[in-house]
Amino acid sequence: MMVGPLATRKTGAWRALLGALGSLVGLKVVSYVVDSKAISKDFVYDSLNPTTPEWNFGLFTNIICKIIDNVGDEVSKQHWIIFMAIILDNSKLLTLPIGKRLGLPNNV
Repeated sequence: MMVGPLATRKTGAWRALLGALGSLVGLKVVSYVVDSKAISKDFVYDSLNPTTPEWNFGLFTNIICKIIDNVGDEVSKQHWIIFMAIILDNSKLLTLPIGKRLGLPNNV
């Protein structure tokens, strides 16, 4: 996560980092940038609809599922980088509030 005042070259710094990482490993690097002020917390993460008791997966969970689905894809061979504020332990296992567990691959 990069935080700082306006016009301090944060965007340029992370683009340079992505370019260097892509050159280093020889693969296409994809990033997801989320402006936390532009969307609600329920949209970023998951939420429970109080009216219908239906679980709605958020943007973060959908991105993680997309990463997991694409890891074995030998055609694209993409490394995924997500810029989001989340803490995972060394097991790289994300447990959703509904009990679903998502194991993250080593390249995430």
